[in-house]
Amino acid sequence: MAEIWKPVVGYEGFYEISDLGNLVRVSTCGGKPCRKPRVPAIKGGYRSFHLCAHGIRRYRLAHIMVWEAFKGPIPSGLEVNHEDGNKERPILANLDLLTKSENHKHAYRVLKRTINVRPQPGEKNGSSKLTVEQVLQIRELHAAHWRRIDIARKFGVSDTNIGLITSRKKWRHI
Repeated sequence: MAEIWKPVVGYEGFYEISDLGNLVRVSTCGGKPCRKPRVPAIKGGYRSFHLCAHGIRRYRLAHIMVWEAFKGPIPSGLEVNHEDGNKERPILANLDLLTKSENHKHAYRVLKRTINVRPQPGEKNGSSKLTVEQVLQIRELHAAHWRRIDIARKFGVSDTNIGLITSRKKWRHI
């Protein structure tokens, strides 16, 4: 079966996406039309592309572009789900719409994914602002009788956070 191409929503005349999740830049080469394939990146496990039109560069996820091009806008409260769980496979036949709750249940029941109940400690936590070395420095400065507010300013975190680190309520694994 042949690959089907449609314009990327919001980038009509610039890009086209296929039902297999491939992207081409639609342009002219020496006055003749040509289609330049784009190489995908993998961001957060998802196949994605950087698009540029009118001098504005924007990052877009392939599965969302495929859904919008072939099925239309994604209604509020719904998200695109990969039925086989492979986020690098944005094929139209592999996509469907689910609520966030249904999507999580799908990952848990169908794909046997576990849900992290406890956040990852330290630098493994995606929202961590500090490194192990900085935490050790914070504790050294505290032992040298620096004020919490001064330590907080030095490291760009709150003085409450400094107190939790020095009392070992946070970063206790260090």
